Parts: sequence; structure tokens; C-alpha cells
Amino acid sequence: MNKICPQCQSDFSCTTNADASCWCMDYPALRSPERQRSCLCPDCLAEALQQKVQQITTDILEKRRPNDVAKLYFKPSRKMIDGIDFYRESGRYVMTEWYHLKRGYCCGSKCRHCPYGHENVPA
Repeated sequence: MNKICPQCQSDFSCTTNADASCWCMDYPALRSPERQRSCLCPDCLAEALQQKVQQITTDILEKRRPNDVAKLYFKPSRKMIDGIDFYRESGRYVMTEWYHLKRGYCCGSKCRHCPYGHENVPA
């Protein structure tokens, strides 16, 4: 089904039937359907979710209990999403605080965005 994005007015494809899942199902379910009655295009949805992810990550870290609070937000996802779970820097993948919180534990590698209070080391 073709739709028009209410934010940017671009035309995009949406699969809303029970037989096939839409591309947006790969994204975290963080948007409130009441605020937006129509689907957003991939670019606008990614931008909206990046802002929401940053807000949630900040809230979790301010509570200083990342393991307890993160369980409220994270469910297994199908894939990692560029701009939400990671970003690229000089050809390398850098995992975000969101990714680490979603994983649920520290790997001990002194990651740049480790939310678990370990010493961060620049890549």
C-alpha cells in the first residue's frame, strides 16, 4: 500500500496486512500511536525514533540503574539499526548507549558508550 508521509509529504510503501510485516517492524516500538495517526516514511520515522531513543537513554542513565530500568523498554529486535543501535566512524561501527542497554550487560571491552560505569576508551 502506498502512503504519503504526514511530515515530509513523500510517497512510500507500507505493508499493513496480517500476512507480511512492514519494514517499520524492525524499528523499536517507541512511538505513541495516539500522537501520529498515519505512518511516517522511513527517513522521518528514523529521525523521530533517534530523538526518542536519546530521551529514553538519558532518562535511564539519570536513574543510575541501567539494568533495572532498561528492562522496561527493550524487547528482542530483528536487526541492528543504523543511527539507533550504532553509527559509523572512520569505517568502523560504534555501538550506542541504547545498544549496550538493550544488550543488558557490560562486555568488559571499555566501549566508548558503555552505560555501566566502566572507564570509556576512545576508539
